[in-house]
Amino acid sequence: MFDMIKIGKRIASLRKKCGMTQMSLANSLGISFQAVSNWERGLAMPDIANLKELAETLGTTVDDILDDSEKARILVSADAGEDVEAQLTPEEFNDMAPLLTADKNLKLLEAVSAPFAPEEAAEAKANLDTDDFDDEEYAKMAFEAGNVAMLSLFVDNISDELKTEMFKKAFENGDPAIFSQFMNRITEENAEYYAERAYSEGKVPIFSMLLHRLSREKQEELALRALEEYNIPYVAMLKKHITDDERKKYKKKAFFSGNVALFSILKDRFVDSDYGSDDEDFDDDDEDFDDDDE
Repeated sequence: MFDMIKIGKRIASLRKKCGMTQMSLANSLGISFQAVSNWERGLAMPDIANLKELAETLGTTVDDILDDSEKARILVSADAGEDVEAQLTPEEFNDMAPLLTADKNLKLLEAVSAPFAPEEAAEAKANLDTDDFDDEEYAKMAFEAGNVAMLSLFVDNISDELKTEMFKKAFENGDPAIFSQFMNRITEENAEYYAERAYSEGKVPIFSMLLHRLSREKQEELALRALEEYNIPYVAMLKKHITDDERKKYKKKAFFSGNVALFSILKDRFVDSDYGSDDEDFDDDDEDFDDDDE
């Protein structure tokens, strides 16, 4: 957040160094005396246009006034219609957006790297020019651009038909960030289908999002499948659903085959007492581990 009190004091200090009154500064900028007074008291912030004129009038830079070189750079870039080379949080967007015009905030929005929470979305939309397009058109543009932050602002106001279409495309594209915006499309009936597909197609992040929607029986089934396939990412996610017998069996297999990754996952599920003095977990007579066992 900008420290408006600190910025106001900085403006007042620079003004006085230039030998200007609040009124003369206001006249130079073509604004009201009250606006300058509000800035200096920390009750309001100059927008980017006023900041640039203010900096020029006071013989300094936007960076110096804001005392934040990174945010100053971002604001100037967005105002110029340039790509913003930064990753912003929704909170940072809402902090800077009031200083830019609504059309420039679309460029700033491209730099936001996370979805907006509902309370943040309302504030963000107030600083966007949403007159040119309706919510569905904005949602489509955001979806095609892969802009999850922008999508999160409009997704609640689009039709169920469009939500379902986007949900299916997000799954096919394997985009977990976009897919997360449509988790309410997952039902008890289709959770297994999409989880099975995510597993088979190696869409690990999406599978992890669906895991808690599966029955215990299905999780145990997939855990055994992951073990049999030596599928490390899925074993790691499903290890709490592996039975003790399966753990011991595949821990041995991992040990003798030199599969360090699998062994390290499975060994953490055992206590020291599992490794008795007779090394029962690694009995040479175990039929599962003859010389041909891989």
